[in-house]
Amino acid sequence: CAIDLKRIKEEHKIITEIPSSEEKKLSTMVIIRNDTKEIFAFTKGNPLKILEKCSRVLMDDKKVDIDYQLRHKFKERIEKLNKSGQKVIAFAYKALPIKKLDHYNEHFTENDLVLIGIIGLVETVNSDLIPYIEEIKKNNIKIYVLTSTKEKKAVNIAEQLKIINPHHFEAISGKDLEDINEQKLIKILSSDEKDYVFCELNPADRTRIINTLEQIGNAVAILNKKQGRGIKELLEAIDKSRKNKKNRGKLILHALNCKLAETLILIAAIILRAPLPLSLIMILVVDILFNTILELSLNTTKTDNYEIIKQSKIFNPKLFINSLITTVILSSIYFWNLIRYGWYPGEKIATNSEAYLKSSTIIFIILSLIQIVISYRAKKSKKLFSNLYLILTTIICLLIINVITSFDLFIKYFGLSSLSFVEWGIVIFAVIVFIIIKETYELLIKYGSNENSNTESQLPEDQSHTQKS
Repeated sequence: CAIDLKRIKEEHKIITEIPSSEEKKLSTMVIIRNDTKEIFAFTKGNPLKILEKCSRVLMDDKKVDIDYQLRHKFKERIEKLNKSGQKVIAFAYKALPIKKLDHYNEHFTENDLVLIGIIGLVETVNSDLIPYIEEIKKNNIKIYVLTSTKEKKAVNIAEQLKIINPHHFEAISGKDLEDINEQKLIKILSSDEKDYVFCELNPADRTRIINTLEQIGNAVAILNKKQGRGIKELLEAIDKSRKNKKNRGKLILHALNCKLAETLILIAAIILRAPLPLSLIMILVVDILFNTILELSLNTTKTDNYEIIKQSKIFNPKLFINSLITTVILSSIYFWNLIRYGWYPGEKIATNSEAYLKSSTIIFIILSLIQIVISYRAKKSKKLFSNLYLILTTIICLLIINVITSFDLFIKYFGLSSLSFVEWGIVIFAVIVFIIIKETYELLIKYGSNENSNTESQLPEDQSHTQKS
């Protein structure tokens, strides 16, 4: 404000100070000008209190009487500043008799004042934090404000940072908290209907709120400048944690799908008294070699745009649908190929016969290729080549399949057989059928979800709110 404090001190001398009190909410300093020997009382403090003491206001270097309308106008402006969370301070002065007194009291100096003006002090808010706060809310994380700051200031900052809904929140002070028992506090903190600002708290109040949040099952993260932990750091920790959970979900889904499909087709073979379609060695090749490297490639994907099983529901319906589709296709191809070579259910067949070796090889290749397809479906990204690790893993898997089914050494060791063009066509046909059925199922699920959303949006406002809750 271009105030020369040094000059002011040189030109004036303090005679006395009249301190503030909880009731007065204003303080006064009596000073004398060194050159003119004029004596003034300068008062500052609560604007409404000072306005009560003022009869005139300094406007354009003129003293104007404060009538009812002007006083009302000043009060409205003060209230507006208060509601915005600003710390409002008013300033006034009074010319005192030139004759210096031995004692100056508040009744003499703090009446019939001239209002100089009012200022509002604003807490600077870092608006760069707003996108991070919005991102935290998108992650379904509830934010509470716990502060020792006064209510209006705390609410104003919370509104500016978009932590609270300005039309649907409640401010609770430390004094109010004393009258709230544990059951009522649990009810308040368990509700998602309102945003809450806890203000004017002492350390014990803050500890009580945090303990109650943890008691009702919340994982609490405390953002505190003193601890060096901010909103950005919290969001990074959330992203890292959720990435780990999502990756674990993808690994579980991929592994269980293969295990369940293998189990079901083995059960089908036992029921129809057919030889087991896959030997123990081939099951280990699929489970350990192919699935391990595919699942490791899935673990490198980002957290965005993935549809995986929820951590709370490992036995997701999609897991059984995938496994069931895989089992039906593999069983159909396996038994059809055996029958094509003259086998019928219940008849014994040698495990070194051409019919069994061909059928087992086809099942091994189809199951391996389906696991690759499911890996891409678990990734579910619009960009086909967005995961270089998965593409490289796919190439490696295809090369392994080609080596195992092409070289006599591996064919003899794993108990497989080379395939003709027709049999390779059967393999490709089976994989295409799996993809078509799988995509059709996904479209039906998506269509059903959209129908439910449209039905909900057409409900009356009160019913729609109930559904969304």
